[in-house]
Amino acid sequence: MSSALRSRPLACLATGFLAVAAAFAASADAPANPVTAVAFHPSNGELASGGYGEVLVWDVAGAKLGRRMAGLIGRVRGLAFSKDGSRLAIAEGEPGRSGAIRLLDYSTGHVIFTLDQEKDECLAVAYSPDGKLVAGGTPDGTVRIWNADDGKLVTTLKEQSGWITGIAFSPNGKFLAASSADRSAHIWTGDPWKSLARIPENSAGPVNAVAFSPDGTLLILAVGGSDSTDVERAIRIWRTEVAEEPKNMTPQQAMRRATQLRATRAVDVGPGIPTGLMWSAPGAGNKVPRLLVPLSDKTIRVLNQNGGVMSTMAGDTDWVDSVAVNADGTRIASGSASGAILIWNGITGKLLATLK
Repeated sequence: MSSALRSRPLACLATGFLAVAAAFAASADAPANPVTAVAFHPSNGELASGGYGEVLVWDVAGAKLGRRMAGLIGRVRGLAFSKDGSRLAIAEGEPGRSGAIRLLDYSTGHVIFTLDQEKDECLAVAYSPDGKLVAGGTPDGTVRIWNADDGKLVTTLKEQSGWITGIAFSPNGKFLAASSADRSAHIWTGDPWKSLARIPENSAGPVNAVAFSPDGTLLILAVGGSDSTDVERAIRIWRTEVAEEPKNMTPQQAMRRATQLRATRAVDVGPGIPTGLMWSAPGAGNKVPRLLVPLSDKTIRVLNQNGGVMSTMAGDTDWVDSVAVNADGTRIASGSASGAILIWNGITGKLLATLK
C-alpha cells in the first residue's frame, strides 16, 4: 500500500529536456512526502502541488521550485484554480483532527476566505466554469457551494454518507457531481440545485473521482479500493443526455427514465486502482479528447472517449495519485506516493522532467 493511502481514508484515493529538481531539506532516508494534488495555472504555465502544510508552486519550463504558500493545516488534498487564475481553492486537513476548504490569493498565498472547517480532513474542491462558485466536500458526505466573490454559503447538498473524494462541475455549469467513499457518485442539476441521480446502481468499490468530458456529454467515475472484497477496479461512464426530461411523460416513460438515469458502463483499465481522473481537451496536435487515469500500478492510462486504451505512461516508482493537464494540452503533470512530480509531453507521452 502506498504511503499516500496509508495517510488518508483507505477508500479515497486527479521540450526534449530531462531535469531533476533538487530535494529541499530532506535526508536520503526520509520518508516520501506523497503528492496527492496537482493543478496547472490556467494561463502562466506554473504548476501548483499539494504539500504538507503548504502549496508548492513550480516553474515547469525551468524544472525548479518557484515558491511556497505556507501556513496551512495538514496535507493539501485538493486544488482548483479560478477561471482567471487569481485565486486557488484548496481542500486540506489532518486525519481525525481538522480539515478546511479555503480560498487563497494566488500571487501572495494569503488566505482570503476559510469557507469551511471540519473535524477531519477535506479531500475535494472545485470551481464552477464561470468562476462564480466554489464547491467543497466534507468527511460526512456533505457538499457545500459558496459564492466565490464574498465566501457566503449558497447551498448545502447532503445525499452521501462517506468522505467526498471528488467534485466536478459540468462544462456548461448545469450539473454538479461528487464521488464518495460510500461507493456512490451523486449528480445534481443547478438553478436551483436539486438531486438528479445516484450512480452506479451496484458499485463494487468506493468511487475515488469524477470528471465530465470537455463537451459535457459524459461523466466518468473512477471506481476501486484496496480491500480484497472490492472486486471492481474500473472506470464507469454515464451519459448526460439521459438527464433530459421528456415533456408529458407517461408512467412507463418515467420508469424507463429512472432506470436510464442509474445506468453506467464499466470499462476495465487494467490491474491498478484508478485513483483520479483528468480530461485533456482537443488541441495542440491532439484531435480527440483524452482521458487520463492515474493508477496504483505506477502508470497513467490514456483512454479515448469510448474507453479504449490509447497508450500507457510509465515511469513512476509508486502509486500515481493525481494528474493535471496544462491549458493547451502540451504538458501533463502527475503526482505520486513516491513524493515525485513527473512532467510529461502531452502529445507524445514522453517523460520530460522529475520534480522532487
